[in-house]
Amino acid sequence: MKYIAVFCLILFLNVQSILAQFQGVNITFKEKSYDFGKIKEDGGLVSHSFEISNLGTEPLIIQNVTASCGCTTPEWPKEPVMPGASSKVTATYNPMNRPGQFNKTITVSTNTTDGNIQLVIKGEVIPREKSLEEIYPVKIGNIRLKNNSLAFNRLKNTEEGFQRIEFVNTGQEAVSITFGDVPSHLTLKAPAEAIKPKDKGSIDIRFDPKKKNDWDFVSDNFYLKINGKAFSQDMINVSANIVEDFSKLSKKEQEEAPSAKFLEINYDYGTVKEGTKIEHEFQIKNDGKDDLIIRKISASCQNVATSIKDKVIGGGKTGILKIVYDTKSEYNRGTRTITVITNDPKNQRQVIWLKGIIEKQ
Repeated sequence: MKYIAVFCLILFLNVQSILAQFQGVNITFKEKSYDFGKIKEDGGLVSHSFEISNLGTEPLIIQNVTASCGCTTPEWPKEPVMPGASSKVTATYNPMNRPGQFNKTITVSTNTTDGNIQLVIKGEVIPREKSLEEIYPVKIGNIRLKNNSLAFNRLKNTEEGFQRIEFVNTGQEAVSITFGDVPSHLTLKAPAEAIKPKDKGSIDIRFDPKKKNDWDFVSDNFYLKINGKAFSQDMINVSANIVEDFSKLSKKEQEEAPSAKFLEINYDYGTVKEGTKIEHEFQIKNDGKDDLIIRKISASCQNVATSIKDKVIGGGKTGILKIVYDTKSEYNRGTRTITVITNDPKNQRQVIWLKGIIEKQ
């Protein structure tokens, strides 16, 4: 009898626990994840509805539903879901311009003790066939190019860079391409033979940083001549980030290399009136043994003038970088930067900040 009593007590407690789960608001989802499988990029919107049920004794209120991406639009019942009733949360996905795998979450906020509940939609978007205008979006004369700008993101000063621009002839006659305003550090090559209508070609571009003799971010332009006609209004841009090659330094050279220590990299000039000229000096100390060479100083704004007396700072010595910031017409534009490029192998590029508030006169 004792064992029977204990068994009944345990059974009673389990039943009470189960019943307690259905007190108040209790939300269940038939599924919390849905896989669309493979869908076409140009096939239009796709939707799926997640079925929800209120198994509790109080009305279920869906307070909000948010998606992890603007490509997904959720819809949900704005009226309370009564006890024993069902409804649905619908997620609509737009695959246009989103080829490849996708995995998006929808967060459902409710008045349940669980709070936020996450749903997932996923699948794979099969790319659509792009039009000629989309593949070659840049039009110059009777040709269309894939792009009109090239970036050599990190180019060592000892290496040449190479890139290519592809194009197609969309005109009714063959085209021959030559170039105008070509900087000396760029070598350009167009197809030797004229490109027939509907045929494709390419422009090869070589960048020689030794001839450029500059550092950090640089930018240049050239233009095309198509069948002898100059299209100087449609410039093609070539940019690069030129860095010094320290890979061949010996162990001894690394130990004795210059070391740029900026004693201050932030200067707060407080609050000034528009038109005020702000002057400040930044100290640059060479903690290394070999000479520290200031390769380049550039400001983010033409209103900031920079000067340094000694561009070569000996080991253990300090140089002074003077800044003059003319705040004329600079109302509310109080943050400016100065970039300093040196031959320090460990800290080649240092950004200095000018900060403050400029009040209108």
